Amino acid sequence: MGLLVIEFLKIEKLTSLCLPIYNIGIPHFQRFATHTTNRFGFPTLKLSRFHLEVKNSAYVKEMRMKPVLVDAETLRNLFAGLVEDTFQVELGVADPSLTDYLSNLLVRFVRCDAIYRIRNATGQRLYEVAEMLLEAEEREERPQHEIHRHVGDFTLFWAGVFPEALKRLQGAERKDHLLDYCQQGKRAYYLASTCKEEPFRSQSELLRRLSEEFELCSFGLNRVRNEWEKLPRQAGASPERN
Repeated sequence: MGLLVIEFLKIEKLTSLCLPIYNIGIPHFQRFATHTTNRFGFPTLKLSRFHLEVKNSAYVKEMRMKPVLVDAETLRNLFAGLVEDTFQVELGVADPSLTDYLSNLLVRFVRCDAIYRIRNATGQRLYEVAEMLLEAEEREERPQHEIHRHVGDFTLFWAGVFPEALKRLQGAERKDHLLDYCQQGKRAYYLASTCKEEPFRSQSELLRRLSEEFELCSFGLNRVRNEWEKLPRQAGASPERN
């Protein structure tokens, strides 16, 4: 039957996720997901320990069902396998530190509050790269480099995993309209790599490689997405077991 719900440990309340972003293992899921969107127009799920609900969907009653619960470690292992196979086998990139970073990025960004975790001085979430860069200029060194690394992660995620979202993220009415996500991501990772404090100092080589090979990582993550999008079809084609 496949995975119906991705459950994170110690999550009690409903949590907004940015899927189908990750429509993993849910047979015929896309026809449901297109009926609800978040503030940016991306399909969104409501997730709890005991049921899956697509808010404002005509299919909400049909989709409310008892799930197969999967913890964070299982999700991490799934992404790690997909990333390692894509980068090592398909692209010939045998760098465990790089593939570990990318698989952890996918796990972290399952949650919208991780994607948009940067806040300004008044506590408001920042949703655009331009806003994050301005906030970084007002921070001291370590918090500044934390924002730079996040900008690298943010731009790599959208440019690599969901490039079709860039048209909306960089719409004419938005502050990111004239920004090049690839160039900003490369610059952000480079700036993060120059920090002499931990944990950036021990990750400086990795962050520098993310900067230098941003396009390759972006391409590879898009290939990873292609692989996980096959999982719902594979799960739907598998006979159910009692």
